[in-house]
Amino acid sequence: MNVIRWIHETAKRRILLVALGATIVFSSIMMLLLLPQFLSISGGLLPLDMRLTYTPQDANFLFGALGDDGIFVYRLFQLCDTGFPIALAITLSSGIVMVNRRNLPSDHRLRVVAAVPFLTAAFDYAENLLVWSQLNVYPSTLPQVLLLASVISVIKLVLLFTSVGLALVWAVIYIMKRRES
Repeated sequence: MNVIRWIHETAKRRILLVALGATIVFSSIMMLLLLPQFLSISGGLLPLDMRLTYTPQDANFLFGALGDDGIFVYRLFQLCDTGFPIALAITLSSGIVMVNRRNLPSDHRLRVVAAVPFLTAAFDYAENLLVWSQLNVYPSTLPQVLLLASVISVIKLVLLFTSVGLALVWAVIYIMKRRES
């Protein structure tokens, strides 16, 4: 079975609602509990995951500013960020699929857009793994790994904006179609 068909067959309203709830829980823990602590410890520096781009020097400066307590908080942040990408991907993809079902034939090539949120999650996980690996070896980080993490972060952000944009476009299509009926 191909991936696109599987995504379309498994997307259901209850899965969307559970994934949306998980997305809200993970983002609330990260943004409301951990991020303020992180910012306080780091002197206002954002986690690498939340920056548009960063250099190996930026990453090492952040790790140094965090100290042991801050690195512990960063690891908690990243631990929550293991659940957030997949929850968000399922939420966005399920929403897109549910609109697709109503408006596109089952063999339409635009059905592939439902996979974009999962591609976003894959890049998010890749970045998280690379950053985690460098947190574990700080201060002996590898500039090439941090540079790769930064490039992956940019790709992740482009895909994230694309995923959210697609979900919004599909939501507008859904609303317009409902008004017509």
